[in-house]
Amino acid sequence: MRNGVCFGSNILISGACNAPNTGTAPNGTPGKANDFYVQQLTRLGIGYDLSPDLNFYMELIDSRTWGGNGANGAGGLQDDTRNHNGCSTGNGGGNCSTLGVRAAYILVRNFAGLQGLSVKAWRQYVVFGNQSLFGAFDWSNTGFSHDGIMLQYSTKAWDSYAGWFRTSESDLGQAVPAGSLGPNIGPSTLNNGSANIDSDMFIFYNQIKSVPGFIIEPYYFLYSNRYNSMDNRGQGLGTAKHSNQTRHNVGGRIEMRKGNFDANNETI
Repeated sequence: MRNGVCFGSNILISGACNAPNTGTAPNGTPGKANDFYVQQLTRLGIGYDLSPDLNFYMELIDSRTWGGNGANGAGGLQDDTRNHNGCSTGNGGGNCSTLGVRAAYILVRNFAGLQGLSVKAWRQYVVFGNQSLFGAFDWSNTGFSHDGIMLQYSTKAWDSYAGWFRTSESDLGQAVPAGSLGPNIGPSTLNNGSANIDSDMFIFYNQIKSVPGFIIEPYYFLYSNRYNSMDNRGQGLGTAKHSNQTRHNVGGRIEMRKGNFDANNETI
């Protein structure tokens, strides 16, 4: 429960919270300045091993906020599954529902007969280190997942990961991909006919395990957004997934574990 205006957020046109006259000050309408939420989360994971080296997995998610159950309530102005439903808009509406797919992938171990090489394709979790950069955000009512492919090569001394994930597809309507707070960027308002207007994330992550008492994780990842510069820039340079950018990131994480003592440093 929160005593205030709409949990500190902006007021929708027909919001249930107290509409402010100026700034975030309530206008004094009795009984409209307070609100509370009760969240309900249901997840069902189904896995099947066709063989020791071939695994299929799907995880369904139903996320609801009692009193505002997506397009089936509140006039279709709210949507709870956010980044996992099949809607083409970020706020639900139409025939959207609260049921979504959080994960759906095929995992092939010892790919092409190469011991230690595995391939995971389609919607999946991307979790590394202490999840400060890449994580499943699992305590959230929806969490993060990504659509793409990940290769992993493991030995006793080190592991390497290489992945390609599409974070926005201009030719396909998505509600809120990859856990962001707005709908899919596309299609581009300036050039609808180009199949190259998308955004991708490439990851090369390594874990060195051969140093006693230490875990050393050097990595590189690339964010490539090929939308036109005017498509997504509403908050200036701080806009999440800002259009028309190529961002290279090099970093490393070192964790030391000695008895009851644990220390880690991450620099990017």
